[in-house]
Amino acid sequence: MGDFKKAIDYHKKHLDIAIEKGDKIGEGAAYCNLGRAYRWSDDIKQALGFHNSDLCIAKELEDKAGEGNSYGNLGNDYESLRNFKQAMEYHKKHLSIAKEVGDRAGEGDAYGNLGRAYRATGDFRKSKEYHLIQLNIAKEVGDRVGEGLACGSLGKVYHSVGDFQKSFYYMTKALSIVKEVGEKAREGRASDNLGRAFQGVGHFNQAIKYHNQGLSISKEVGDRIGEGRAYSNLGTPYYGVKDFKEAIRYHHMHLSIVKEVGDKAGEGDAYGNLGRAFKGLGNFDIAIEYHNQQLSIAKQVGDMSGEGNACFALGCVFDSMESLQEALDYFRSSIQICNEMRALLKSDTALNISFSRVYQNVYTALWRTLLKLQTTDEALFVAEQGRAQALIDLMKFQLDAESLPSTSDESKETIFDVSNKVPAQTVFVGLKSNTTNFWVICK
Repeated sequence: MGDFKKAIDYHKKHLDIAIEKGDKIGEGAAYCNLGRAYRWSDDIKQALGFHNSDLCIAKELEDKAGEGNSYGNLGNDYESLRNFKQAMEYHKKHLSIAKEVGDRAGEGDAYGNLGRAYRATGDFRKSKEYHLIQLNIAKEVGDRVGEGLACGSLGKVYHSVGDFQKSFYYMTKALSIVKEVGEKAREGRASDNLGRAFQGVGHFNQAIKYHNQGLSISKEVGDRIGEGRAYSNLGTPYYGVKDFKEAIRYHHMHLSIVKEVGDKAGEGDAYGNLGRAFKGLGNFDIAIEYHNQQLSIAKQVGDMSGEGNACFALGCVFDSMESLQEALDYFRSSIQICNEMRALLKSDTALNISFSRVYQNVYTALWRTLLKLQTTDEALFVAEQGRAQALIDLMKFQLDAESLPSTSDESKETIFDVSNKVPAQTVFVGLKSNTTNFWVICK
C-alpha cells in the first residue's frame, strides 16, 4: 500500500495519543484522517467506520463545521461504493452546513463533490454548474488543491460530452496545479486524465505516454483505483490503432483490479471496453456477453451514459452479424436514453452542441439499419430528426433562441405528414463515411 500504509500508521499513533490525553478534537481529526487514508487505499468499510466516529464526536462537541466535513467524507465513501443517491444526500447536508457557518472552503468542497456525483449519473449540466462554482470559490479562498480538483473535474465533464478541446484545456491546468502543490497520488490521476484528453483529439502516442506516467505514479503510491484506471485508459489508444489483443490485455488488468476493490461502475466500464475489443477481433459472441454485463451493471448503479453506450455497442455488434432487428431495438433504446440525457442538459446549449456530436452516431446507425431493413420512409424521418436537432442546438447557441422546439418532444407527425409540407422533387441526403444516401420525394 506504499504511502497509504505509512499514513495509516501515523494517524493511528495520533489517535492513540489523542484518546490517552482525552483530546476529543484531536481524536475526531484522527478519525477523519484515518477514514480518508482508508478510502484512498480502497478499504471503504473501514473508511465509513472512522468517518461515522468523526461525525459522532463533531455532534458531541457541537462543532457544526466539523459535522459538515464529516457528512462530506461520508458522501465520498458512498460515492466510492457507487451509491450516488446516498452520496448526494450527505453532500447536500455538507453544503447546507457550510453555508450556515460561513465555511467557504467547505462550501467549495461540497459543490465539487456534488458535481462529481451528478456527472457519474449523467447529469452533465448540473455537474458543470457545480464544478464552476467550486472553481470560483477555490480561487476566492486561495485553495490551489481545490482549484486543481475543479479543473480536473471540468475536464472530465467536457470529455463526457465530446468537447475535447475544453477537456484538454482543463486537464492540462489540473496537472500543472497538482505538480505545483506536490500531491503525488493526485498527480498520477491527473497525468492519466490528460492522457484521455490526448485520446480525444486523436494523439494516441501522447496519450500512451501520459497514461504510463499515471500508471507509474499510482503503483509507486499504492493507488489501486488509479492503477486500474490507467490500465483501462491504456487499452483505449491501442484499440484506436486496432491493436485489439494489446487492448484486451490492459482491459483484463483493469477488470481484475475493479473486482478486487469492489468498483462496480468501473467493472461495467471494463466489460464495455472488452466487448469493443472482441468485436474488433470479430468474436461477436464474446462481445455480446461483455456488453450485456456492461448494460446490467449500468442499470444497477444508475449510470445513464453507460447504459446508452452499452445499448449502442450491442446494436453495432448485432448490425455486424446482420441481425438487423436486434440491432434496431438496441439503437432505439440508445436514442431514448440519449434524449433523456439531453433533457437534463436543458438550457446549456454549449454542452448540447458537444453532446449532439456524440449522439449523432446513434442516429446515423439507426437510419442506416432502417435502410437495410428497407424501411426507407422511417429512415429518412430519423436522419432528419438527428440533423434538425443539431441545427436547433447551433441556432440556440448562436442566436440565443430558447423558444426553439426540440426534436425529442413528443410528436404525432409521420414522414407522410412532413412530405406534404415540402416542395415536389425534394432531395434529402444522408452521409456515412464514404457512402452517400439520397431520398427523393416526388409529388
